[in-house]
Amino acid sequence: METEFLSALLTYINSYSGRGTVVIIKIDKICGLNRRCSWYIYKYMSILERRKLVVKWKKGMWIAEKKNLDEIRSSIVVLLPRRDNKNIYTKR
Repeated sequence: METEFLSALLTYINSYSGRGTVVIIKIDKICGLNRRCSWYIYKYMSILERRKLVVKWKKGMWIAEKKNLDEIRSSIVVLLPRRDNKNIYTKR
């Protein structure tokens, strides 16, 4: 279930082709009105915020510098639950 939300976040980040030096990540653009999706995205963005990869701008909106996008992508991929249960972030 949460895999589809993380995939949506990755798709949003990968499809962003705007100009400038920052990427604006908005929950409503990723999830729409899906509250469960919003909760998962908020949870993962809080993890990225603790790692100093994104900065919270206001409710449901974060700012990420384009130079950090590769590290953000790799962090999200690490958080994705694996089928072989080798992921340290999943509950066993």
